[in-house]
Amino acid sequence: MRARLRAGDPEAFRQLYQDLGQAIYAHAYRATGDWSAAEDAVSLTFLEVWRLRERLQAGDESVRPWVYAIATDVLRNRGRAARRHHQTLARFGAHQFIYVKSKVGFTHQIKQRTIGGPAELDAVHQREVWLAADPSRNGLIREGGQNITIHNSGTGVVDPDAAPQSARPGTVPQIASLSTDPDTLLKQIYTATRGLSPGKNAAAFNWIGETVSESIVPEDVASAIWRAAAKIPGVVLVKDATDAAGRHGEAIAHVSDGERTEYIFDRNTHLFLGERSYLIKDTPEGKAGMLTGTSAVLSRAVVDTMGDLPTGTRT
Repeated sequence: MRARLRAGDPEAFRQLYQDLGQAIYAHAYRATGDWSAAEDAVSLTFLEVWRLRERLQAGDESVRPWVYAIATDVLRNRGRAARRHHQTLARFGAHQFIYVKSKVGFTHQIKQRTIGGPAELDAVHQREVWLAADPSRNGLIREGGQNITIHNSGTGVVDPDAAPQSARPGTVPQIASLSTDPDTLLKQIYTATRGLSPGKNAAAFNWIGETVSESIVPEDVASAIWRAAAKIPGVVLVKDATDAAGRHGEAIAHVSDGERTEYIFDRNTHLFLGERSYLIKDTPEGKAGMLTGTSAVLSRAVVDTMGDLPTGTRT
């Protein structure tokens, strides 16, 4: 078995999953007490088993201890992420702001005052955002040497009875209150994006990017978002993708209007790392393969005043 796994034999991997899948699920459920988190841990464990297969030492011994060790690492990493996010949420007050620092680069039209013409990618640069906890207050974007006011920066609620609205999901408490059941969450997403361009599934996928990119998302909700995204028709899993900071993770990808967008997540925690988008066919904007966007979230924090930086942050 070890030799076959090291060689990348798919049949050996399927057999390993059949032999140990339920045992790893039971191990994860005992650790988390949550069936959804346990299922996530199983998926992540076997993804890691496949990724690390060449490190498996040769021999005749059972691979069971090695797989259990990987599962334990996955659970430990998820637990650390959950504690960090719960601590952040516990300190978040209605008067405060979410601070997000990123590296970004997106396309702009080469000729000003044109729509749909040739475009080029901006140099990757720093972007800082302050989003208000109170939905009635303004926020701020600091990018490219400019300060841009975000009016009513926290608005937008996932409400089944609400009319179509902006894709931005709203405040941290609203995001934290989203369902952690993927099927229920997907229904909430479709409700929140009803009637929005460029279509039902593309709008739902865009909502996910809006939600995870510049907010603080609890670990259990982030995991549910990942699982809900996989249920959107046309969404595919990318096993290795790279953000603007050079970090590797898994991505969910969707194609709309000739452009493929990948939202990149940490393999273990499903926390958002960044995004990458590119053209898959020739368009008025550019040739197939042209990079149209790249980003990486570098830090998230809670601050008391719009424009404040977290302690120890450098601009």
